[in-house]
Amino acid sequence: MQTHIMQILANSDADYLFLAALCGLKGLAFERGSPTASGLAQLKWKQSTITGLETAALGLETLLPEPGLFPNGNAGMPIALMHWRTAMLDSDNLQAQQANLLLIDRQLQDGRDFLQGSKAGFADLCAFSWADKHLTSNGAARLNHWAVRMRDYAETVGTKTCADLNSTTFNDPILCLHIDQDSGHAHLTSTLA
Repeated sequence: MQTHIMQILANSDADYLFLAALCGLKGLAFERGSPTASGLAQLKWKQSTITGLETAALGLETLLPEPGLFPNGNAGMPIALMHWRTAMLDSDNLQAQQANLLLIDRQLQDGRDFLQGSKAGFADLCAFSWADKHLTSNGAARLNHWAVRMRDYAETVGTKTCADLNSTTFNDPILCLHIDQDSGHAHLTSTLA
């Protein structure tokens, strides 16, 4: 493991896609690591580990605030979409999945590139990480163009290294983060996870 490259540890393709697109959106260099014994997705660098998708996203947002995950300033709705993502990943109901793909397509019908406007964000990560496997080449053009833009984030390894992450202590009602500047050990918790 290269300690300056973010490692993505995920047991499912959907979780890997979420974290790869997250790292790509943030411009971070990343690589896929081994699945975790716990089954929980993780980001790992140096001796630091962030466990859980929401916690990883909010942690990276704190450590590397630009580009932001909430392009229109709305964090509540995108974070709530994690529950929708889980429901869609757990669903075997093809009709429900197709209906939810239609909802994503309708969000894009005004010509926007991403769900919250001109920039990708957390809402896109939630939707794309479950929707990607359900998209077909003969599907809605807007949806497929959006998926291509999102896939570009998941497949483009950035140039920022873990050295670019700010060592910080951050506390708020949703996220508590501490990264020791000397050891690099991180402790991150979220009331959302």
